[in-house]
Amino acid sequence: MPEYLTADQLKQILDEKLDQKLIPLNLKVSELSSILDDAMNFMDFINLANYKYEEVITKLKSREIERIEIQEENKILKRALQQIESQLLQLKNSYFDLEKYTLARECVEIQDIPAP
Repeated sequence: MPEYLTADQLKQILDEKLDQKLIPLNLKVSELSSILDDAMNFMDFINLANYKYEEVITKLKSREIERIEIQEENKILKRALQQIESQLLQLKNSYFDLEKYTLARECVEIQDIPAP
């Protein structure tokens, strides 16, 4: 007489076969999940590095603007200094001219007067 399987026995056999087939699939899913986690961690690192890069670029641009402003201010100050030096030279020349005139005015030389 043929031996028949009960529904529970058939279910148990099918579950075992399914588990046997799913084990490699679960391992692959687990490996892929690990690889995906590594990739996500790498992406987080890249995003952080990109953020820091953008931050550095922003600071460099800001410093470049400050440097240009300082150079312009330096040019203005150099021109002002040259003007002041020029004015000082003119004042010195005027002072020396005035000093010569004053000295010449105070020192009079009289010639050709007979002595008594």
